[in-house]
Parts: sequence; C-alpha cells; structure tokens
Amino acid sequence: MTKEELLNLNYGMKNLSNLQENMKFSYGLTKNKRMIKNDVEVLDETREKLYTAIDWYTEFQEKAREININFQKKIKEEIDPTKKKQLEDANIKEIKKMEDKNPKLLKDFEEKREEFNKFLKEEIEIELFKIKQENFPELTSKVTDLLFHIIEE
Repeated sequence: MTKEELLNLNYGMKNLSNLQENMKFSYGLTKNKRMIKNDVEVLDETREKLYTAIDWYTEFQEKAREININFQKKIKEEIDPTKKKQLEDANIKEIKKMEDKNPKLLKDFEEKREEFNKFLKEEIEIELFKIKQENFPELTSKVTDLLFHIIEE
C-alpha cells in the first residue's frame, strides 16, 4: 500500500463513520482508523508544512482565482467570439504576469509539491484489520475502491 492509498483509505473511512449499517463493519472501520491514525497524522502534518511554508502561494492562488473569476464573468457576457478570445488571452496573460513576478518561489513550490507527490507514491508497511465483504453495506464503486485494502473476500 502506498502512502497516498493510506490517505485515501482514511478519507473513505471518515466519510462512512456515520453509517450504522452493521456492527462488524462499524467495528472494523473504527479499528482501522485507530490503527492508521499516527501515520495519517504524520502525512497530514508533512503536507501542511509544504503548503504553509510558502504562505505567498495561497495568496497567489487567491489572486489568480479572483482574476479568473472576473475574466470569466466578462467572457460569459461577451457575445462577439473575437472579443471572447481576446478576453481569454488577457486572462492568461494576467496570470502569467503574476507568475513572472515570483518565478523562483513558484518553481520552488512546484518542486516541493512534486517531491511530496513522489513521497506519497512510496510504499508503507502497515497492518490493517480486514472486514469480510458480506459485512459491508452497499457502497459506490468509488468508495469501495478507497476501502479496497480492508476488504476480505
């Protein structure tokens, strides 16, 4: 199991914690949440450090989102396709200007994010409590995929 799969498992279990379908299922979820708690906390702290270490990035994203929203409103209101294209190009240029003001910071952030994503792909040794498939409630395939590692067939 990768670290990313562990975080996804935790996410899936959190979303199901209110289900009271089956005592064995609830027991298995609770047991697994406790078994992975420390690892998940360390991974969350590591991710948080990545994003809070570069405070300007949050501000950058907010400004970029604001610019994009303003341009999207103008683009939506515009009827002329040529002017729409001009507004789209202006939107891209405005964001690019912001990026050009802090190229090193942006590059550093992208490198750290890429490093963290590689880190999440690494395998982690963790023992999980398997829950028999018959004890699972009906779930969507997406949720079942998140919980794959705790299903005993």
